[in-house]
Amino acid sequence: MYAMVRRYAGDLDTVTVRRGGKLVPLSELSMRQMFHLLRRIPYRRDNVPVEVVARPKYIMQYAGLGMDCKKKAIGMAAWLHRNGYHPMTGYRLVASSRRPDGKVHHVFPQARINGRWQNLDATYRHYRPFSHKRVTFAEVLEP
Repeated sequence: MYAMVRRYAGDLDTVTVRRGGKLVPLSELSMRQMFHLLRRIPYRRDNVPVEVVARPKYIMQYAGLGMDCKKKAIGMAAWLHRNGYHPMTGYRLVASSRRPDGKVHHVFPQARINGRWQNLDATYRHYRPFSHKRVTFAEVLEP
């Protein structure tokens, strides 16, 4: 996932959204604007047993089909990367579980803001930036 983010973060310069009557590249959105853009995309899980990751350009091109946590995490991490956050010191990806057995089933990005890791999980519409996550297991993924 980190390789996908590094390689394709520049996609955010070519994909645009309308803001204030003009087209603005995703890379120029604020962190909160990018979070809310991803959060509004419907959740849709991949078909088992296939897990799909995609570059930001395709994530946004096919947003109407919905996307799962991996695709939303890549989109948010690409925004962080494009805006000067560096892997593991400025942003990271976290695999987690809410299941009693701790089996990993979710991934989300975090950003280091004012020295603290903040959650930026845009998977579901009711999630908010920087909100606390209750998990039974969490593991920082290595780049």
